[in-house]
Amino acid sequence: MSNEQSNPQPPPEGRPPPYGPPPGSPGQAPHGAPGPHNAPYGTPYGSVPPTGHQPPYGGMYAPAPYPPYGPYTMPGTVRAAQIVIWSMGGLVLMAILAGGYDAGPRVAGALLGTNLMGWALCVLAFFYPSHGDGVRITSMVLAGVQIVMSVAGLTVRLAGVNLAVLGSVALLVLLNQGTAKRWFLRPRGPLPSYRRP
Repeated sequence: MSNEQSNPQPPPEGRPPPYGPPPGSPGQAPHGAPGPHNAPYGTPYGSVPPTGHQPPYGGMYAPAPYPPYGPYTMPGTVRAAQIVIWSMGGLVLMAILAGGYDAGPRVAGALLGTNLMGWALCVLAFFYPSHGDGVRITSMVLAGVQIVMSVAGLTVRLAGVNLAVLGSVALLVLLNQGTAKRWFLRPRGPLPSYRRP
């Protein structure tokens, strides 16, 4: 074998060269010019170089998968759960006062004891706008315990306990909705400032 290089034969007429068009042909960027294969150092594969205007394959850029900080307004199911908790607490408080006035302090104490978890729920409802999934799970556990305690109060025939059972069941249903789960699992970050400079 010799070290001599033979001149490559030009391709037959009508056929392109085997490895792409010859250098300097129309439609090809000169050597070193920005192009899809001559991206500047640090440019990820498939991205548009800074001087290019060619969109990626498919013609569109991918949108962001989700907003950076989640929704800013509380969904209706979480707001409804707050309203159910606070209205249940207010109505049970009126039942306790009415029971204490009519039947004495013993009945008022029994009503207060059977609705003890409802008072903790009233406090937790204030944390729904700002806290995470732990508040939702704690509220659901307390609502379940409230149902058990209220059913025990139903066996003694205390007035006003039916309201606590219905409110706790409604609370469990509202907090198990998908929008409520997404609200409590939303990513948190610094909220934008709305102050004027």
